[in-house]
Amino acid sequence: MNKATLAVVGAAPAKTRALSLGPLTGIVGYHIAQAAVTTYTAFDRHIGKPFELRKVEFSLLMLLHANGPLSPKQLATTLTLTSPNLTLLLDRLQTRGLLRRERNPSDGRSQHTIGQYRRHVRALAAWAGEGSTLAAVGHQDVARFLGAPAARTRPDGGVKKANSVNALRSSLRGFFRFCHEVGWVKENPTRLVRR
Repeated sequence: MNKATLAVVGAAPAKTRALSLGPLTGIVGYHIAQAAVTTYTAFDRHIGKPFELRKVEFSLLMLLHANGPLSPKQLATTLTLTSPNLTLLLDRLQTRGLLRRERNPSDGRSQHTIGQYRRHVRALAAWAGEGSTLAAVGHQDVARFLGAPAARTRPDGGVKKANSVNALRSSLRGFFRFCHEVGWVKENPTRLVRR
C-alpha cells in the first residue's frame, strides 16, 4: 500500500481541511453534474415523492399550464421524447386524471392535450361562489356540485357525457387529495366520491 492509499483508509485527521478540486475547478460539466444532484434531490423531496411525479411528467404538466392545449408533436419536440415514449407518458397522466386528450377542433384528426384539472377546480369554485374558502368545502358540497347543472352541462348547454363527468370527479379527487396531503384541508371532501 502506498502513502496515498493509507491517507484515504487511515483515521481522519484531527483538523479537516477543504478538499481541492484540482483540475475539476475549471470543468463546467463537473459543476453541472453537482448542481443536478442537488436539484434532483430537492425535486424528489418537494414534488416527486409528494405528488408521485417524475421530472418529465412535471415538466409536461407545467408546459400545459403555461401554454394551454398543445399537440403531442409540440410536447415531444420540447421534451425531446420519442412518440412512443410520449404516448406512454400521456396515457399514465390521463389515467391519473391529470390531463385529457381531445381532437383538435381545427382539423379533427390531431389531438390536443389539455390540463383539465384547473378548469374543473375553477368550475367548483365558481359554483361555490365568491368568498367561499377551500377549508369550508365538505363532502355534501362536492356531492351537490357533482349533481348540479354546472357540473353536468357543457358550455353550449348540452348534457355532458358520462366520461366527462367521471373526468371531473377524478380531477376533484386528485385536487382535494393533494390539498389534504399538504394540510390545506383537514379532511378530503372527495374521499367518498366514487366513479
